[in-house]
Amino acid sequence: MKFILDAGHGGLINGVYQTKGKRAVHGGNWFYEGVYNREIVDKLVVMCEAHGLDYHVLVPEQKDIKLSERIKREHSIYKKGDVLISIHCDAFSKESANGFSTFSYNHINNVSKALNKSFDDSNGCELRNRGTRTANFYMLRKSKSKAVLIECGFMTNYNDVCYLKDEQNNIVEGIFNFMLTH
Repeated sequence: MKFILDAGHGGLINGVYQTKGKRAVHGGNWFYEGVYNREIVDKLVVMCEAHGLDYHVLVPEQKDIKLSERIKREHSIYKKGDVLISIHCDAFSKESANGFSTFSYNHINNVSKALNKSFDDSNGCELRNRGTRTANFYMLRKSKSKAVLIECGFMTNYNDVCYLKDEQNNIVEGIFNFMLTH
């Protein structure tokens, strides 16, 4: 079994953010979802290598890759039992929306429940646990792997953004502890 790591959205190329939308200001600097997601995946890669876990980074490029291309890549490397973890940050029109969620397609599965619990355990209840939900997200619906998508917090909530930036290691630890035990 391997973990297929998907950093949702694009990164920075020559100082230009590659995905419209999710961005916030933290400490006077821009904070971009796609850049953050890649930082999480990069840290997970280091931990996977240190612990001998089999992994594959689905989108090593900084640019945004179409969902259909991501799925094509996932299908080309898939082996039975693989787990796809798609990493994101949430946003909403009201700043009051906060917390993290895990998603699976069609029905709440054990993979999504386990990631949710591991993530909740690692963040010390500083982020509200919005639970495990189902969603018709393309990556979940089309994946051959056991797929789970995590929204690590809201980029439109000041406290969540502070937690995402200041406690990034807790975010990584929550995801990695799931990987170690799954």
